[in-house]
Amino acid sequence: MFSDQDDVWLPQKIAVTIQKMKEMQNKYGNEMPLAVHTDLFVVDENLQRLGDSMWRYVKTDPMRGAALNRLLVQNTAMGCTMMVNRRLCDMASPIPPAAFMHDWWYVLVATMFGKVEFLPIATAHYRQHGFNHTGTVRWNVKFITSQAISLLFKAGRGRHRDIFNRTYAQAEALLARYGNSLSAHNRELLANYASMATDGFFGRRYRVLANGFYNVGVVRNIGRLLIV
Repeated sequence: MFSDQDDVWLPQKIAVTIQKMKEMQNKYGNEMPLAVHTDLFVVDENLQRLGDSMWRYVKTDPMRGAALNRLLVQNTAMGCTMMVNRRLCDMASPIPPAAFMHDWWYVLVATMFGKVEFLPIATAHYRQHGFNHTGTVRWNVKFITSQAISLLFKAGRGRHRDIFNRTYAQAEALLARYGNSLSAHNRELLANYASMATDGFFGRRYRVLANGFYNVGVVRNIGRLLIV
């Protein structure tokens, strides 16, 4: 289990996650790479509740975002809720410098070669205190408006493109390490996504539409097509 030191685990977190992992191992076997993740309560630095569900707070969906073409774009599994089995740990390690985040890398490997499942319950308080390495913000009209304004300026567009470029590099790293072991479909998805790093204006947008490289949510996808 991954642990972020600034979050607070709920008493049942380990027990319910282990139980789910055991169910998956009984179903799929110990030799299949497996990952489990859950929802979170979003809280401030004093553990005052800001949101009853991380998924609703940021308007994401672990079911709709579970396919590889969508996971290449957006990770819907929070690392501080995750448990991975030994097979996945061995297969995904070592994590390369090009990985966007360790949890994202593990989820991608598990999706390509094994199974990822989730529990629709919160197992931890996700603390927002101003010094988070990643952190989160509520996905609402105010946030969408601020993002739209930032896209009008070069700095805002550049920041988003930097993020996109890091995801392209992550896909390239996956292809380099696992290319010979992938299914033809997954190898093609990775190659197409990684190629967006060098595509032109129309080429990138074509690959997004042709391969379904979508975020969860219409607004995010509109923004992506505008600046990708």
